[in-house]
Amino acid sequence: RALRDRPTYIRDRLKDEYDTVCISTVVRYELYVGAALAGVWAEDENLGDRAVVAALLTRHGFDASAIMAAAESNVIGEIFARNGREAITADVFGAPGYVLDGEVFWGQDRLELLDDALASGRQPYKSLT
Repeated sequence: RALRDRPTYIRDRLKDEYDTVCISTVVRYELYVGAALAGVWAEDENLGDRAVVAALLTRHGFDASAIMAAAESNVIGEIFARNGREAITADVFGAPGYVLDGEVFWGQDRLELLDDALASGRQPYKSLT
């Protein structure tokens, strides 16, 4: 029978297990990203070095070989190129850069300003030029 025809408790249990896997993946991803950013900005690690990236991925429970292969795929290359074009169009001039309603927040030290802008709902600041 199709999953939708099974008793609700089975669907709920499968959903709960799926949610648990998703939450676990998100937490591991956030820990990985935090470690990667700390590596670049605080520990002077070279994230251009495949071995450094692979070690970070492995340390956070990811399949480094699979992720590295996916990262080198044409699909990811196209996404990277599109993101670059969008960043140029949005006047992003460095990394990390965040854009909210056309306003660019550049650097980790601007995250508090971005958080304030999100919380307040204020209109974005625009250049007069």
